[in-house]
Amino acid sequence: MLGLLDAGTAQTTVAAAIAAFAGDLRTACWVGNPETLAGLRSAQETNIGPMGGTYYQLPAISTVAAAAHKLYLVDRKRVALYDGAMEIMSSEEASILMDSAPGTAAEAVTNLYQESKVALRVVKYADAKMLTPAQAITLS
Repeated sequence: MLGLLDAGTAQTTVAAAIAAFAGDLRTACWVGNPETLAGLRSAQETNIGPMGGTYYQLPAISTVAAAAHKLYLVDRKRVALYDGAMEIMSSEEASILMDSAPGTAAEAVTNLYQESKVALRVVKYADAKMLTPAQAITLS
């Protein structure tokens, strides 16, 4: 997820993570797994939960792409995003394998031409790169 695995040496406290953070704290945010964010709720921090919120007065973003028991401090103004082109293609002549339940027995191949059907294929190009490394916190 956005190179968060390259977040450097993980700290064990919020204060240590903030001290080691190379970005701008005024534009920083926390990124964490929903379960991790839910575990941060305390008497002091009441505006944090599995849907995000704020933690130490910084926005918190919830994503299942973040590792469990890790909290990342990210400078959101220093993330380069590429929102590329979208290609939409259609075919009436393809043969496709319909599968609504992956991992189960495969069904027979459907020939679109014989059944007067049209299939669409959509490809979206996107990318992101962190310009300032995130700071990780390992939570127990």
